[in-house]
Amino acid sequence: MLLSNGLERAFIGMTIPHNTKEETAIYDYAICIDILMQKFNMNREDATDYFYFKVVTSDVNAPLFIRRATIDEQV
Repeated sequence: MLLSNGLERAFIGMTIPHNTKEETAIYDYAICIDILMQKFNMNREDATDYFYFKVVTSDVNAPLFIRRATIDEQV
């Protein structure tokens, strides 16, 4: 299972394997952005850009990042 270095506070769990034998780490998106803002002294917009360009990868076993929402929220 691949983990995102420096984002341990945002780790919320792991997937139950479906078509693979390997579990996938799951992180809370909002907490990741907060961590980046604090760690690099960035505003939210810069931290979000950094997140999408440097943290999110296309690796098959890469961690998943979720944005929490309620059923009533329009995403």
